[in-house]
This record gives sequence, C-alpha cells and structure tokens, in this order.
Amino acid sequence: AAAPAAAASPATEIPPAPKASPTPTATAPAGGAASSATAAAKASTEGATKAPGSSPAAATPIRWEECLTEDGERYYHEVATSKTQWELPEKGWVELIADDGARYYWDPESEKTTWTKPTA
Repeated sequence: AAAPAAAASPATEIPPAPKASPTPTATAPAGGAASSATAAAKASTEGATKAPGSSPAAATPIRWEECLTEDGERYYHEVATSKTQWELPEKGWVELIADDGARYYWDPESEKTTWTKPTA
C-alpha cells in the first residue's frame, strides 16, 4: 500500500530538535532536599495524565514520550519501563509535543525529527 499523501501532515514545519530539556528549572535535585516548587512539580508527575493518543503500540520504536504535569511542566516517560525523568532522553525515539499541541518525533542520536511516527 502506498504511503499517505503529504497533505495528511501538519502544514507547519517540523520543530527543530531540542538542544536541552525544555524546562531546565524542573530538573530533580541530585540527592539534596527539594525546594517546595520542585517537590510539588515532581509529585504532580506521579498523578499526571498523558495526552490522548500517547499509548504505546506494539510495533513502534518509540522509547520515550514527553508528558505534561497539571502545571504544564514537561517530563519524559519511558514506555517499556514506565520510568519517568525530568531530563531530556539521550537515546531512543522520543514523542514530543509541539507548542500547538501536535505530536512529533525526535531521535537524539541522529538529531532527526519527523511528523510521521517511526516504524520498527
């Protein structure tokens, strides 16, 4: 079967690959006492809901997905292990959220971004 026509993709350009975590102030502290703002943001990730349509498919190479806390803080969820972290992942395809809410995909190792979900 032929691939879908390009018209199915968003008309805007693909956002550039992230250079660093979009929310560097939200990084978890390294072993020390957390500030109340950081602790509250981290605690809110435990009960945060993922965006609709972000459930993993069996044949997808997506390793990480970007999620938002109730306060709009970005964090990353590893699909296979359910591990979460504040830092931008360094390996594996990442499903990211553009400013307009659209989903796009980034491979940190190759610095490749695409609107089309990568396949295995």
